[in-house]
Amino acid sequence: MRDRSLKALSKCVDRVVDTEDPSHVLDPVMLEHARRLVASYDDERPDTEILSAVGLFHWLRFTARGGEDPEEAAIAFWAFARCMIYDDEPPPRKLIPHVLPEAVNLATGLLQRAAESDDLHLTEQAVDAWQRIETATPADHPDQAVMWANLRVALLLRFGQTEDPADLEEAIPVWEQALEALPADHPDRADLLSQLGCALLTRFERAETPQDLEKAIAAWRQAVQITPAGRPDRAVHLFNLSTGLRIRADLTGTPADREEAATVEEQAARARRENDLQ
Repeated sequence: MRDRSLKALSKCVDRVVDTEDPSHVLDPVMLEHARRLVASYDDERPDTEILSAVGLFHWLRFTARGGEDPEEAAIAFWAFARCMIYDDEPPPRKLIPHVLPEAVNLATGLLQRAAESDDLHLTEQAVDAWQRIETATPADHPDQAVMWANLRVALLLRFGQTEDPADLEEAIPVWEQALEALPADHPDRADLLSQLGCALLTRFERAETPQDLEKAIAAWRQAVQITPAGRPDRAVHLFNLSTGLRIRADLTGTPADREEAATVEEQAARARRENDLQ
C-alpha cells in the first residue's frame, strides 16, 4: 500500500509541476493516498520519501486553494519539519521560517532522548538533525546561537561515546560562533566560556597544542571576570582557571602562573564555602 500510494502521489505532484495545472492535487483520490501515507508514517522509522511527497502535495493543495486552508498548510509544515530533521534535501527555502520551530522541537526531543539513553544511533540522528538545522537556518535568525549551542551539545555527546576527535574539532568552532552571536551581557555567556575552556583543554590533552591551553585559560579568565561575586557558578569558573594555570606552570615552570594558580584556588575555595552557607 505504501509504494502504491507513494507512486500515485509522486506522479500527481510531477504533473502539477510539469503542466502548471494545480487541479491535479485537488483530486479526492489523491487526497486519500496522502492520508494513507500520513497514517502509515512513524517517527521511529523516518521515511523521507513519504515526508517529501506529502509535504509537496499538501503545499500545492494549500496554494491551489488560494492559501486559505490552514489545515493543508499545517500538514505540509508537519512533513517538511521532519524533512529538515531526517532528509539531506532541505525544504523549499521560503518555507523554512514556517517549519523551523517544529523542526527545532523535534531535534530537541531527539537530543534529550539520546542524552538519556547513551544510544549511539539516536546520537547520530541528533547530530545529523542539528547539522541540517544549522545549515538551513538563515545567518540573521535571532535563535542562531541556540542552534549552534544544540549542535555543540550533540557533537560533544557523540564525542563522549566514540572519542572521535573530528566531533571535538567541529564542536569548538561552533562554540566560538555561538559566543560571537551572544550579547556581551547574556546570562549564559560565562557558562559557555567555561565549557569552551574545558573542550579546549580536552583537545590540548590529546594533541598537546599550546594554543589550545592558552585559549582555555583565556576563556576561563573571561568567565570569572563576568561572573559577579556571590554567584554559585563563580567557584567552578575559578577552579577551572586555577587548573589551567597549574598545567601551564608545570609545562613552563613560570613562577607567576604558580602564584596566580594558588591565589585563584584560594578564591575558589572561599567561593565554595560561601555557596555552602547560602
